[in-house]
Amino acid sequence: MVRGGYPNVALTSDAGRTWRIAKGPLPVGYLSAASFIPGSTSVIAVGLAGTALSTDGGESWRMVDSVAYNAVRFEAPNAGWAVGPKGRIARWDGVVGIKITK
Repeated sequence: MVRGGYPNVALTSDAGRTWRIAKGPLPVGYLSAASFIPGSTSVIAVGLAGTALSTDGGESWRMVDSVAYNAVRFEAPNAGWAVGPKGRIARWDGVVGIKITK
């Protein structure tokens, strides 16, 4: 679970029975959605504060941009989409490259 403010990343390894706070550094600002990247331990989280990336299953994070998005989903390592305000749509062609289309 990723959320803005306070300790904002909680991790579970037992299907939600127990939770713990990630070690950090943690993402900043409001993040409204997260998606694991299939076949990896990487997670992308998006929100009004921008996009945060974790490459260690959510333990530590870094902000990779400040563009606002509301939802994100990865179907494959090179196929991810995010949607945001005013009809913004982004397609990730891998973790590094972002192409934005409307």
